[in-house]
Amino acid sequence: MTDTVLDRSVAEVVARLKDKGLISLYLCGSFGTQDELPSSDVDLLSVVKDDFDSREAADVDAYLRTEFTSQTGIKASLARITLSELAGDMERDQFIPLPLWVKQFPFFRRVWGQHIDLATLKVERWSLSEEARHLIEQIQRSIHSTRRTNGTGKLRAPGFAKMILHLAFVEVEAEYGLPFDPSYKKLTQSLGHVGDHIVHHAFAVRTSRIDTVDAFLALCEKAEEYVNAIEKRRKSW
Repeated sequence: MTDTVLDRSVAEVVARLKDKGLISLYLCGSFGTQDELPSSDVDLLSVVKDDFDSREAADVDAYLRTEFTSQTGIKASLARITLSELAGDMERDQFIPLPLWVKQFPFFRRVWGQHIDLATLKVERWSLSEEARHLIEQIQRSIHSTRRTNGTGKLRAPGFAKMILHLAFVEVEAEYGLPFDPSYKKLTQSLGHVGDHIVHHAFAVRTSRIDTVDAFLALCEKAEEYVNAIEKRRKSW
């Protein structure tokens, strides 16, 4: 991803939403963690006022995912979160649970708007055991779906590999006492002494964009063994 593409995506969001309740705009994902690939998406998070019309963000997200992506060749998207959600006063259903948003928030890059004081975030954090449980369930659902479609569903191997990497983040926090850092490269380095750890295979799949059906199904086999092992250990975390 080039700065030009990032600047253009930010400009589009700001122009469309700055007078409709947009407070801040953050860049999420692999940018800034040394993990960015040429094919990395532009994942933007908008912090908005509580009375913000969610349809406005949905319209911009649809534009980024279709017309903008077609024009630039880079996938882009926009998520939103309200001030009340960040303050822990309310929560809506979303793919990434709020405790995980808050944990990752310090690593997001503010690209427009007000600074959000993390000291004001009152959201209850999950324990490492709870976080692992959520990620294990997510991986198990993905394994089931992948096998049901014989590896030809919407989810692809590189995306599935990232789920495994996120579970490994929790493992190194719990069992090695390392502080959370969302860098995949640093994660693999921290487990460099465990040569057969699945994290190295998952990192290779994610980085090399390995995306054959056979490779995907083989990764599911390894992931199933991994989550079963973590499930037995996580209860003591």
